[in-house]
Amino acid sequence: MSFVSIIVSAWNRPELLGRFFEDLSKTTYPYELIVHDDGSQVDTQMALIGLLRKGTISSLILNPTGYNRGHGTSVNRAANISEGDYIVKLNGDETFAVGWLETAVKTMEMYPEIGILHLAHYYSKAEKHDPIGRVVWDVEPFVIHKENRGIPLNIVWAGPGCAFMVRKKEWTPWVNTYNPSFGEDVEFRLRMCPMMRSPSDNPNLRPGAPKDFKAHWEEFKNTPWLALTDPPVVSYHPGAGLCSIYEAQKTLQKGPHIICKSS
Repeated sequence: MSFVSIIVSAWNRPELLGRFFEDLSKTTYPYELIVHDDGSQVDTQMALIGLLRKGTISSLILNPTGYNRGHGTSVNRAANISEGDYIVKLNGDETFAVGWLETAVKTMEMYPEIGILHLAHYYSKAEKHDPIGRVVWDVEPFVIHKENRGIPLNIVWAGPGCAFMVRKKEWTPWVNTYNPSFGEDVEFRLRMCPMMRSPSDNPNLRPGAPKDFKAHWEEFKNTPWLALTDPPVVSYHPGAGLCSIYEAQKTLQKGPHIICKSS
């Protein structure tokens, strides 16, 4: 049986984390839970330390309060100490379908072509703005291929980053060259799933769905898939995330304060 490392970046909002851990605790498939707290207030950090002592959290990384290094750095630090065959990255504001992790592992094992398996879905056709007017791009996933080996699966051009699964052996080389000051995972997605790139006859296509789906698929059909579970096995809550894009791109040069494991 494959072992899974679940990694979570936490940043304040202990009430959301409490709900998240309570729901996650119903998961029966074996996993380790690694939490990286990115400089939360003392009350959040004390709550996480309490969960570590109870054994709810397997490993905890704490940055000093106020030293926020960013979401990307948190995720990769957690991945660096993970021991699973698979890595599941979660945001800490999700809820889970019954048997979600079993389904995710079985899907990855049944479809070795998958590079990244997204466990949650979102759909948006319009440009959006956050509360202070910055553009927020929610790219609608477009299905361009579908197979069935016993588990429904959608192969898409783009997907959400809030909950996804990758193989540890494919994540590790990426971490070794990762720029920790950058909070997004675009480069990782392009490396893992070249299918996401624009068709070669349209090199200036901006991020978004490719215009010529057939040409795009024909060019990259033998590269790793970016896939969605169908239906989604993880639900996320828009606007309730633990780390904004602004916070994710901070670059304070401060190392992790504590790395500890439950006994």
